[in-house]
This record gives sequence, C-alpha cells and structure tokens, in this order.
Amino acid sequence: MLVDNGHSVDLAFSVIRKAPAKLLTLVKNVYDLPFQRNPFHYKNLHAFKSLRTIISQNKYDLIHTHTPTAGALTRLAAIGTSTKVIYTAHGFHFYKGAPLLNWLIYFPVEWLLSFFTDTLITINTEDFEFAKSNLHAKKVEYVPGVGIDLSRFENNNSLKNDIRNELGIPQDAIVLLSVGELNKNKNHETALKAFALVNNPNAYYIICGQGALKDYLTNLASKLGISAKTFFLGYRSDIIEIMKTSDIFIHPSFREGLPVSLMEAMASGLPCIASKIRGNADLIKGLGENYLFIPNDIETLGNAIKTLIANPKKQRLLIEDNMKSIVEFGLNNLLNRMAEIYLI
Repeated sequence: MLVDNGHSVDLAFSVIRKAPAKLLTLVKNVYDLPFQRNPFHYKNLHAFKSLRTIISQNKYDLIHTHTPTAGALTRLAAIGTSTKVIYTAHGFHFYKGAPLLNWLIYFPVEWLLSFFTDTLITINTEDFEFAKSNLHAKKVEYVPGVGIDLSRFENNNSLKNDIRNELGIPQDAIVLLSVGELNKNKNHETALKAFALVNNPNAYYIICGQGALKDYLTNLASKLGISAKTFFLGYRSDIIEIMKTSDIFIHPSFREGLPVSLMEAMASGLPCIASKIRGNADLIKGLGENYLFIPNDIETLGNAIKTLIANPKKQRLLIEDNMKSIVEFGLNNLLNRMAEIYLI
C-alpha cells in the first residue's frame, strides 16, 4: 500500500529468510538485525546499536514497529530524532488475569516507552481501553487485527480426500483442528483432555504447530488413550487446505492479541470453540459466544465439542455468524484504517 502510494520503504527484522520474495522486491533497503524475544539477550544490544545508525543515516519520516522487544528497542533508538514512531501492540503481556511477574516486568517498560510513542495501535478492545486510560502515547488507535486476506478463502476447494487419505482418516469422520505453537500458552493440554472426554469413535483431532512441548503432548495423548486418533503435524504451509478438510476448530489459548489462526478458521467456514479471553472474544460474536470457555475448563470444552458434533444445524448457524463477523477483520478494512493512521 505504501509503495503503491509513492513512498519509499525500508525493512529491518530478524527473520529475513522467512520473508516472501515479493515483499523484499518492493522495498528499498532490507536490514537483517538480530532481534531476540528474550529482552535480556546480548544480541539485542547489537540490534539497538545498528538501529541507531540506520535511523540516523536515513532520517525516516515514519517508523512502524512491532513485537515487544523490537518495539522497545526501536522507540529507544528513535529518541532525539524527528522521526514519528508508531508501535503496534499485538497483545500486551500484562492483561486481566496475567501473572504478577508480567505486570512487574512489562507494564513499567510499556508505560515509560509510551512517552516516546507518537501513535500506539492496539488490536483488541481490552488493550485499547487500557492504553487510553493508563499509557501516555500521543495517540491511541484501534485497528481490527493485522488484516486477513479474505480472497484466499473464496472458492478454495480443498483436496479433502487427499488430506484425509494422507492421515488415514475416514472420509465420514468428524475432524477437530487446532493451530498454534506447542507451548504452554496455546493450552493444547486442555484440548487433548477434552477430546479424550468426548470419547467419540468417529472423531479425530489434528494439531498443527511445532514447539518445545511436542514430546510432552505426544506422551499425554498416549496416556489419555487417544494417540491413534490424534495427529501432530508440526509446521504446515497448507493450513487453509487443512481447515477446509476439518469440521470444528478449537482455540484454547490462555493469552492472545487477536489470533490469526482463529480468523482463518472463521473465514474457512468452520464452527469455532475458543477460550474466553481478549482477542477471541473480539472475534466470536452472536451464537458463538455460547462456545467460549474458561481456558482450563476441560469439562465445558468437552461438552461444547459433543454438542456441535451432535448438532449439524448449530454448526451451520455458527458458521453463518462467523462469516458475517470476519468481514470487519479483512485486509481491505485494515489497509484503509492504516492509511488513515499514517496520515494523522
């Protein structure tokens, strides 16, 4: 959007190898900086020093920064310059119900850095209201997520038979799906226990994602007696196709900003069961609110799965609500909103 409107754009980030080739051809300069998620990692000091030099030399009109660590380093590096800084918070680490340690570490940093933030963008309503009341950015804005390209889901005829054959799942089976890193926050443990509680001989469960808890979760599935019907697929580049071959989406996270995987599931035409947390609650409206559950409530999640399996009509009604709700979070809406913010 920026390039199309005559702007020159540089990129600085730490995962250049994962960037789409088309994206890299659009920009003027690309800087490979060693940002680390751990804010105390020594490589972040090198990233900060490089940022100071890059900002000083290029004298940007605007910098838009993301993620907690890179966002903090960028705002610090821009102090004393004339560059306008926008920071998108993809879900504060301090939130209602967050561990005290999160508040002690992240809130003071965000509070201090907000004084050096021209525009703070939030992507869910809880963060938006909190930022307006407690932080000091010159402007606080809300945007509907990061923008999902809804055209990717139109007329997407999945090779349902091929995917199910790949996994050995019967064509008439009920397939449950979760997508997310295998870590504590994504809460796959609760979903596995709920799936075991369902105990439906015609139901199968697919989990897409990789992470440190793979062995733990695989062993848990075995202990629960569901390993033969549970598939850990790791990283997949065909998530939309897998969603199209599934019947019900489960999103059990403890914390989210505004989850892309849940938006993709909604756009794919899946009925969704999700944890009752910020972000998820921004997305799931109407009848779907009846299928939001407390993240560690195994029984409620299990009952929700049973209810949807037994009621195709309820599945269809949830799909209709999801398809209406997801339009707000489409890429076109996001680009229009960002154009307004950049011009403020």
